[in-house]
Amino acid sequence: MRPWSLAAVIVITLSLVNGVAYLARRRALARAAALPASAPSPGLPPRVDPHEAAPGLLLVTTTPRGLLVEVDGEARDLTPARVLLSPGHHQVVLKEGARVLTDETVEVHGGAAAVIAYTLEAPRTAEPEQVPVAAVQEDP
Repeated sequence: MRPWSLAAVIVITLSLVNGVAYLARRRALARAAALPASAPSPGLPPRVDPHEAAPGLLLVTTTPRGLLVEVDGEARDLTPARVLLSPGHHQVVLKEGARVLTDETVEVHGGAAAVIAYTLEAPRTAEPEQVPVAAVQEDP
């Protein structure tokens, strides 16, 4: 056998082996892709959207600080607050003691932050009356 023909036989054999392995991998991937998303794929991790699986962050700042933050009826923190939440709609209540200051629904997205900034206005008081402190009398 000539040297170039031996090289040609080796190249053809390697090409066939690689081709068969390539086709087997393609068939396995095609079978995995044909399975429903909920069914676990053999040998492959389940397909998960990273943004849907990741929790979202709720940031709450208030003036003054120290207000109670309730999320979905559960006391979570005092302001300023950082609360990890599952993606979706959540009911957020800010309280000062027993008094409800604000009650709102917030949509939280996975891997993102939702922000609530609240300023409590001071109650308005009437201006104090001008009361004379002392009367000045001149000596005659």
